[in-house]
Amino acid sequence: MTLNFANQNLQNRSFKGQNLTDGNFSGSDIRGCDFSRTKLVGANFEGVKAGLSRKNVVVLLTVGLAGALALIEVLIGICVVFSLILIGTDRAITFASMLAVLTGGGILILIGVVVSAKAMGVKGEILVAAGFFVVFGVLGLVATVLLSIENFRQGHIVSSLAGIPQFCLAFAIALGGFIQLIKMIKTTIGTSFYTADLTNARFNYALLRNTDFLGATLVKVNWKGAKFSRCKFTENTIPRGLPYPDPNL
Repeated sequence: MTLNFANQNLQNRSFKGQNLTDGNFSGSDIRGCDFSRTKLVGANFEGVKAGLSRKNVVVLLTVGLAGALALIEVLIGICVVFSLILIGTDRAITFASMLAVLTGGGILILIGVVVSAKAMGVKGEILVAAGFFVVFGVLGLVATVLLSIENFRQGHIVSSLAGIPQFCLAFAIALGGFIQLIKMIKTTIGTSFYTADLTNARFNYALLRNTDFLGATLVKVNWKGAKFSRCKFTENTIPRGLPYPDPNL
């Protein structure tokens, strides 16, 4: 009996490790799907759309920015804790102890973010660093604008205009971090066929973006009319005509 998944929205579903021999996925949206270690002998993926789903993008952005906020909290927490310890009064030590607990929580969140990012195939530390520059730059923009407005209200025109270079610097930092964040997301795998058995499968006219075929069995696969972008293949299984490595990766 043929398994029929044709012309459906299958985004973010997991078929990992299943036996889907001769399954029909033609015309379906399989962005974000996990077919790793799945038996897909003779499966029909004609006209499918593979790659990153919107959920994948939102999760990556959220993870990056959450990690950035956790990093900022940790850095501020460490500085304040050491400052309170140097003050040395009983009250300062009490506050330092309380803040140390919060800082420890931030460290745990940061570790969780990095681990989660790596589970999605992203270098977590770089994702957090990019998010950090975005958050840091945005905070700098807000602070500069508010300070310039206050100086202008008080008639300090020169001081107000002096904020322009600071604004430009903060904008450049935020923009650079955002560009790096987008670059990382664009190269993240969305649909995975990692080590799947795709013998005799058909991908005619499929749109394959951010798709992982590493370790997959690709014997007699029909790629006619398929379009590839930022896909990963084991070197000896690359479809004819597709450059290796993919210049879009």
